[in-house]
Amino acid sequence: MANLFSVTAPLAWHLPEGERRLVVAAFPHRQGVILLEAFWPERGLEEAAHLVRGALKGEGPWRLGGHRLEVAGCRGSDPWIAAEVARWREWLAANPYPSREQLAVLGRRMGGSS
Repeated sequence: MANLFSVTAPLAWHLPEGERRLVVAAFPHRQGVILLEAFWPERGLEEAAHLVRGALKGEGPWRLGGHRLEVAGCRGSDPWIAAEVARWREWLAANPYPSREQLAVLGRRMGGSS
């Protein structure tokens, strides 16, 4: 599989408590990984950006402490993730979104080391 930080597809984020979230960008950080949830431009970075601490392991799915990240839809069809991906694609079609380069700048502003 790929390096997490080169993946452009949405990611399914499985939290240790069993919760799932859709991630649309990930940035390396000296303490772990910064994750941006879908719809972050509307929700704001305070709510939708997360620093997950720990050592990143794997090549997809990836593990970070008790967290697991995988390309959305790669390991079977999770109806909730599939619905979120569809909603995200609809949102992208109707709204301006930063380029990969602009996202990398944003990641650095949040302390990432792209």
